Amino acid sequence: MDEASALAVLDHPNVIMVYDTFEDDSRFLIEMEYADGMRQTHTPWQRTPALCQPAGPLSPRLDRSRQTPHLDRCGSPGGTLRDLVMLHRRPNWLPAKDVRWLAYQLLQGIAHIHQRGIVHRDIKTENVFVTSQKILKCLAHLESFDINNVDPASALMPGEQYDSKCDIFSAGCVVHELCTLQRTFEASNICAVMNKMIEGEPEPLDPTAYSSDLQKMVLCMLSVLPADRPTAAELLQHSVFDVERGQWADKVISRRQN
Repeated sequence: MDEASALAVLDHPNVIMVYDTFEDDSRFLIEMEYADGMRQTHTPWQRTPALCQPAGPLSPRLDRSRQTPHLDRCGSPGGTLRDLVMLHRRPNWLPAKDVRWLAYQLLQGIAHIHQRGIVHRDIKTENVFVTSQKILKCLAHLESFDINNVDPASALMPGEQYDSKCDIFSAGCVVHELCTLQRTFEASNICAVMNKMIEGEPEPLDPTAYSSDLQKMVLCMLSVLPADRPTAAELLQHSVFDVERGQWADKVISRRQN
């Protein structure tokens, strides 16, 4: 199955859809769903004129001395989870409910991708968009894994074959990054990143901001042994989502019907 055919079978509110593929001047193009970046309903930041343009993965120049963004009040002007992370300063953490909602949607999208027999291969905050309706969208471009251009959030353990459990590890890095506002395994080179991954000791979440349940879920997603990592479907049943699961599941279904 080539990339275009693989993408075409994905149909889920939390995955960017593919509408068409075509060639233009010997270039292969894919027409994809537009995930509009979240727009603010209030103005807690000073914005520069350069930001008054269609949303996308921007690097916003914002006055961070003002109110910390909250998904219920305003959105990330940049449109990706990485942009949302960059808008915060420690210890002004993302609210726990926002993290749970984003993690739930991310796992919904990954579960759908895996149910179609596809491995994403490059899950990281730069490849996950949030729309103006606060709906998370995974960009499933299915590029081949390139060890020479590796991101800590999409890295393989030494000797590990790429399968769905690698996507779970990467998703764990995404959720951890949302909670800590920094890369899970940050280092100056790939060898140092691998060493940190093998040690398996990411920075603990702030217990005053996040529950022990969320900490446990992230740690099991980041397990060194792939067999110890749950599937996306299993993670959707984790106790961390117990309070809002019914409400959120209905919200995802309604988005699919719309």
